[in-house]
Amino acid sequence: SLAVVVTNQMTTKIKTDVGNKMNSVSYLVPALGESWSHAITSRVVLSQTEQTHRIKIKSKRRDHENGKDVYENITEDVIIRQASLVKSPSKQQKTISFIVVQAGIRQIPTKSKKRNEHQHTTASETSDSKKRKSS
Repeated sequence: SLAVVVTNQMTTKIKTDVGNKMNSVSYLVPALGESWSHAITSRVVLSQTEQTHRIKIKSKRRDHENGKDVYENITEDVIIRQASLVKSPSKQQKTISFIVVQAGIRQIPTKSKKRNEHQHTTASETSDSKKRKSS
């Protein structure tokens, strides 16, 4: 099997009323044209949510005083993204969530070993908690 990914970015088209140039409407259209959007057999829409997922990362840094590598466990909030299958000749529509980390694309763990691990927050909750920590 071979997967071929073809993108057709969206662009904004502005329709202006000839009699009243101040009255215009904008809407999204496929950048490569309407006929191109019908040529593909499957369509996956990628998006990002306002939720974040807390992950634990083992970080390596060089301690220049003793010349050794030091490993630290740090936590990081990453944005939850979604892939939605919206057009397919053989599959039902479905949306999955995933995260992008330095090692690549990863599935979000559904169960956690520890109570507070793998928690989801919204981006605004994350910025609020960072503000509280800094004050």
